[in-house]
Amino acid sequence: MTVLVTGGAGCSGGHAAHRLVELGEEVVVFDNLSTNGAELVPAGARLIEGDLRDHSALEALFRSEAIDTVMHFAASISVPESIANPELYYDNNVVGTLNLARHAGPAGVSRLVFSSTAAVYGECDGAPVREDCPLNPISPYGVSKAFCERILLDIANRRDMGLVALRYFNVAGVNPAYGVGPSAVD
Repeated sequence: MTVLVTGGAGCSGGHAAHRLVELGEEVVVFDNLSTNGAELVPAGARLIEGDLRDHSALEALFRSEAIDTVMHFAASISVPESIANPELYYDNNVVGTLNLARHAGPAGVSRLVFSSTAAVYGECDGAPVREDCPLNPISPYGVSKAFCERILLDIANRRDMGLVALRYFNVAGVNPAYGVGPSAVD
């Protein structure tokens, strides 16, 4: 079977795609290339350029590939930008995720890994932030990711699909061998 990595030309998705290829997995990267170029997609992965908000592109993707697992990294990710332009975040993050889930479930995807964020917690009392802290996002970015988690949980439960949401803080680091990450491409 095949692993679909949305946003696989980005930093986090690119690292995941490279590692999956190293592990011998069949990898398809689906990316609109809005923030990075095709050169960041690992050799050995198939790149399909497309946008998650485009139903016809998703229909073609799931019709042409036998995808078992989705790793969903595609998203707009800047907190300040989300405050200045919340519509962009709800459209790109929420609508894109909803469309992906609409197509992945009927296509037989059995597992989905969602790249969420610790921004879903907002300002949690105490440190460290614990997974069971209440969700109380304070930016449109955090709200969009919390909406996406809820959408995916509801659809995964209905479709009997395994779901993991990774709520991490700022991602940092680079693997020069992959050519992915801020200092690798500067």
